[in-house]
Amino acid sequence: MSFKYEKHGDPILKSIDMKFNRGEKIAFVGPSGCGKSTMIQLLQRFYEFDGTILVDNVNIRDYDVHFLRYHFASVSQ
Repeated sequence: MSFKYEKHGDPILKSIDMKFNRGEKIAFVGPSGCGKSTMIQLLQRFYEFDGTILVDNVNIRDYDVHFLRYHFASVSQ
């Protein structure tokens, strides 16, 4: 999966590939500007992207957006 904002020429996330097991809780941590919030917003379908994100082997584009936004949360500092 890759992602770039419309007004930027180069992708800000490139070749992202992750796998998590059912029931796991995960956290994206890192310095400011590294893409943590963008990853959550992609999972919640606030942005379109190149590639595929699967949840339980189902493309997130096939899920109801309200379902995704309910199940993926963000906690800011």
